[in-house]
Amino acid sequence: MLRRTLCDCLKVQQNAYKTSKRLADPSKSIKNFIPARSNSTEKKTWLTEVFPNQTSESSLPPQHQYSAIESLLKQSMGGQQSPDWVNRRQMAKQDHKQQKYPDRSDAAQKQSPIQLLNEYVKSGNIVKLESQWNSMLQNQTELNLSCFELMHEFYQSTGNQEKIQDLAKQLYNQFKPRSYKDQIARNNLHCKIKLEEAMSLGQLDQAVQIFTDMTKNKLEITPQIYMLLMLCAQKQHRPELVLQFCGQLAQRYPNNTSYEAFKIVVDTLSMNGQNLKALQFFDIMLRNDCVITYRVWKECISQLIPITNPRYSVMSSYFNGQKADTSFTEDHKLLAQRMLHDLLQSMANTKEPKIRSAMFK
Repeated sequence: MLRRTLCDCLKVQQNAYKTSKRLADPSKSIKNFIPARSNSTEKKTWLTEVFPNQTSESSLPPQHQYSAIESLLKQSMGGQQSPDWVNRRQMAKQDHKQQKYPDRSDAAQKQSPIQLLNEYVKSGNIVKLESQWNSMLQNQTELNLSCFELMHEFYQSTGNQEKIQDLAKQLYNQFKPRSYKDQIARNNLHCKIKLEEAMSLGQLDQAVQIFTDMTKNKLEITPQIYMLLMLCAQKQHRPELVLQFCGQLAQRYPNNTSYEAFKIVVDTLSMNGQNLKALQFFDIMLRNDCVITYRVWKECISQLIPITNPRYSVMSSYFNGQKADTSFTEDHKLLAQRMLHDLLQSMANTKEPKIRSAMFK
């Protein structure tokens, strides 16, 4: 180990000796291999004018080697930082940017028409809101369905039916759908406006006619529209229409048949003394593989147990002046027993933890 270290030290000493010997020999200098510059005299002339005490460029300090050229350029241009053609080019670039993107900095600070619409709706400034809405309709600027929905909610909160009717006309005349989805959404919003108008006026037949026209034209009808129709039919005491709309909802949207829809059917049929039909509708939901929540199971059990179990007595009650059905025959009891059996069997097969726990209570 010591021998290897000594050998390394000797090699380093020999290399250092050879390098010092080569540097000491002027014939082996690298300067002899570089040709002399032809304009060395010209450099001396302008260098001596700027720095009289210096005779060559290499003798200048590092911080002044480039400042000499800069000072001469400034003197030739009369003290300007850059020539005129550079300034003109920069100005032309700025003008081109302003023409291509006018008021880019101001546009970032300004609010969009939709933001102004939202602001006027929140503040309740009707004058500015209507002027902004009219300008959007005329210029067709950022006019989408969300603006119509916002204006519909605002007019609905104020109860202005004339404005709602005008909005329904503007929706078909002014709004231009860009895709098939926009067209479906526009038709649904128009139907929703008409249905709410019919419900407020109690015109169920007109609402049914709108629904029929939509089905004939093969337009997509959302579950919310079905719910509106069911509520409208319930208010008019038309249980057959409630069953019709809810049955179509269960067939077209089995995953969206909610407890609220089923509760409307149960309440409507109970008011008209047709409890067993509500249970039959639950059987339809089972056949269509609808997603049935825990609240629907619980409602069905509460409806079935008084029929199947003789220990429970069904108390007569009045709903809207009509007596509830309490005269259950043997056929009714057999049907209720079969439905309760199917209900418990379906509850046993479900993976919903709430339903499985409710089965053993």
